[in-house]
Amino acid sequence: MNFTSFYLVLLISFGALFHLQAQSNVAAGTEYRAQETQGVSAAKDTKAQTKRPITVTAQLREEYDDNIFTTKKNKKSQFKTLIEPSLIYNLPLENTLLSARYTYGLTYFPDRGKEDFDHRHEWIGRIDHSFSSRFNVDVRDRLRYTQEPDVIGGDARARRTDSTFLSNVGSIQGNAQWTPKFGSATIFTNDWLSYDDVALDREIGRMVNSLSHDFRYLLTPTITLVAGGNASDNDYFFAKRDSTTIGGTVGADYSLSPQITVGGRVGPSFTDLDQGGSYFNPYGTVFGNWTVGARTNIEASYTHSVTETDNGAYYMQESDVFSLTGRYQFTPQFYGRLGGRLTLGSFDSDLGVGSGTTTISEDVLGMDGALGYKISQYIDFEAGYSYSIVTSDLVSREFDRNQLYLSIRGTY
Repeated sequence: MNFTSFYLVLLISFGALFHLQAQSNVAAGTEYRAQETQGVSAAKDTKAQTKRPITVTAQLREEYDDNIFTTKKNKKSQFKTLIEPSLIYNLPLENTLLSARYTYGLTYFPDRGKEDFDHRHEWIGRIDHSFSSRFNVDVRDRLRYTQEPDVIGGDARARRTDSTFLSNVGSIQGNAQWTPKFGSATIFTNDWLSYDDVALDREIGRMVNSLSHDFRYLLTPTITLVAGGNASDNDYFFAKRDSTTIGGTVGADYSLSPQITVGGRVGPSFTDLDQGGSYFNPYGTVFGNWTVGARTNIEASYTHSVTETDNGAYYMQESDVFSLTGRYQFTPQFYGRLGGRLTLGSFDSDLGVGSGTTTISEDVLGMDGALGYKISQYIDFEAGYSYSIVTSDLVSREFDRNQLYLSIRGTY
């Protein structure tokens, strides 16, 4: 089956969710949460429960950056000042959650040698609607216009660039619980990346459309079996690096307790390359989640897959990704958070564009941590540190970077 046929089959199955929902009256359902969105907090967030839907925040942050240009040699360090106001909207209705956040970031460099200011814009939006206790649709979008990559978030390019880039990730997920034990979830994701710099945009500007469909069966009160398929189309605007990937997975989720959930997926993955040829790669992931209360949560995962790359000599790269994120509320006023992502990348010669490419490796590590204290209902203080490093067989791509900051935030 080619990609187009597979794509249509999954779309038809997604449409069937809506059609059959109107004809079925089986009660009770379980929620299936998408793992690839980086959006606005869920309806259980305490701010979403307040009567006032609009929240205004402003952050003043002083930061030390020991490598502002992310270079291996001739590193330039500098103190910089950041101002970030945000406007947050949360409106939980009876069956619908409407939420959005806009953030403007202004960074001042007193002695950068180029322009003194960087500007950043970020928009996050979400519409979550439950048609009934059995059927739900969740639409999310995150748009960024910035110069700084999100290493922990998994941006393909880890190095900072003077060129501003536009990144937009939007998704729509439909969840259905056909019987008390059998359910399904369908997710479509659009990922757009474009650079103001013409040369960079010609090399790595792209759009990726992905579609996945999972069936879920509750085997026991604590074990859920999962099986499904996925397809993605990687379309570069200028470079001849297009590819199409189709795969399938089987796995299970296991609830060790009401607070702890673990799971895993495995399956084959086939990638067709634009210039001819194909590439087979097994897919696998394991993950765990520990939740204690509304504000304490730890998530860890490992994934082996084929992913996008900003290296123009290759279509994609094989990646082993380890990630950890968490927040712990020590007291009602004092909290800590931690995040980390390690990508062990391999550029196989079979994934090279044209002839003459060799197999090389490149590893990317990003991590950050912070401690915060809520001084009052409206003011909190935070101190944090982040570290990023790239080690590569291509020495020109290597760098390391340390950033330390103190910030104060007002919320109303």
